[in-house]
Amino acid sequence: MARQTLSPDDAMKRARQLAAQNQVDAAKRLYHQILQQQPQNKKARKALRDLQATRGEVAALTQADFERVASLMQSNLPRARSEAARLCRLHPHQPALHNLHGVICSRLGDKKEAATCFEQALREEPRFAEALNNLASTLGELGRFDDAEKCFQALLKTTGGDAEIHYNHGNALRQCGRSGEAVNAYKKALNLRPLYPQAYNNMGNALHDQQDAAQACICYENALEIDPDFDEANRNLAQTYFLADRFAQAEQLYRRLLKKNAADTTAQLGVANCLVNRGKTEDAIEALQRVLALSPDAPSANHLLAALRGDRRTRAPMEYTRAVFDSYAERFEQHLTSDLAYDGPRELRQLLDGLPEEGRHYANALDIGCGTGLAGVAFKDRVTRLVGLDLSAGMLNKAATKGIYDHLFAIDAVDFLSEQEETFDLVLCADALPYVGDLQPLFDSVAQRLNDGGRFLLTTELASEGTYRLQSSARFCHSNDYVRQSATSAGMQVLAEDVIDLRKERNAWIRGGIYCLQRAPVPA
Repeated sequence: MARQTLSPDDAMKRARQLAAQNQVDAAKRLYHQILQQQPQNKKARKALRDLQATRGEVAALTQADFERVASLMQSNLPRARSEAARLCRLHPHQPALHNLHGVICSRLGDKKEAATCFEQALREEPRFAEALNNLASTLGELGRFDDAEKCFQALLKTTGGDAEIHYNHGNALRQCGRSGEAVNAYKKALNLRPLYPQAYNNMGNALHDQQDAAQACICYENALEIDPDFDEANRNLAQTYFLADRFAQAEQLYRRLLKKNAADTTAQLGVANCLVNRGKTEDAIEALQRVLALSPDAPSANHLLAALRGDRRTRAPMEYTRAVFDSYAERFEQHLTSDLAYDGPRELRQLLDGLPEEGRHYANALDIGCGTGLAGVAFKDRVTRLVGLDLSAGMLNKAATKGIYDHLFAIDAVDFLSEQEETFDLVLCADALPYVGDLQPLFDSVAQRLNDGGRFLLTTELASEGTYRLQSSARFCHSNDYVRQSATSAGMQVLAEDVIDLRKERNAWIRGGIYCLQRAPVPA
């Protein structure tokens, strides 16, 4: 005689009867059968959990559990997170569950909790490749680049690596400052996937870090040959051409971006900068006006337009200066010292060393606009403690790698000096004043924090007459008379000064002034 099959509703009634009669194992088997036919049957699942709880038992993890969480991930991430966390508590030794929980946390933006989940998965299964990859990516997003790179090393040992893993490994290596190794990682990615534009683009960035602009250009060009619509590579190549004084080519690339998006203010600003350097002032003014029509408060466009019109300004906007040097940080030192032949810190050191009876050591020194630390290197042997200031966090990151500064601060110099009570014996300001017109607020602030007999060393771009002027280069120049006048008004005297070839622009020397000021002793 054939066995009668119960309908789901009848099966539920029968299971409840069995449970009421304390036939728990039979009731559990029936609930399991119901869930096999109807994995989403909440009543059956709850009843089964209640029965297991009375016996101190935990239901076996099933594929249906994963499918339920996956379904929630499509519709309700917070609920998916709660359900995954519940399953992890019930099944703490299931690495796949912890990995899934981490993915959900990551999608919700909780990267720290995601990393914790992936780490737990790896404690349960150290060679779990998917969790290793997820952890490496998450650690990179958290800024823990060294830890991320170690994860990629472990992942490569586990899997042998594919193109994407080598690519991500290269990104982590670059973030750790190991650009040479990053280039090799990108090459491995390209060996496995020759048509990989992102790998070419990022290899170009790593080559730029190594000051190899020519090879970087080739990488960006390869990326664009594979994907002509790859905007990031287009921008990188345009910027590289611009820094190499290939302004017409850079302009062409920026205009290609504008054809795709006429509201791209960054590309429009790039066109304007190229036109300025090509001597097309009126066209550059029109390009800047288009930027301001889209973004009226854009600090860079406002400042550049004022420079081209010859407007009177007291200083460059901090946002402009910060943006210029953040974008310039990776290439700054090589470009300034090699391409532009800048040697201001050495000139200042010679000026100081040439003073009569100069041989003193300075206990506490401040470097204003320290950049990547060129002045700090030139004077470190003459100071005990050195503090650096700069508006650009990118520049400060580079300065920190030199290991010569006791403290580094991303702050405006006048704000810093007004907030501090400590005083200094030596203040350096090399190639920062081209972004300041009115010197008096800075000179007054420096004088207030200089010890008696303390010295202030600075460079300027030289104006032949007047006081100060905003040039078409968007930098300020200052006359000798104006520097002396500002020093006197602040209670400082000029100990030494000279006129030098400061640096090159378009293969011509810019004349500069270098000065050593000293705070005048306060009368007894």
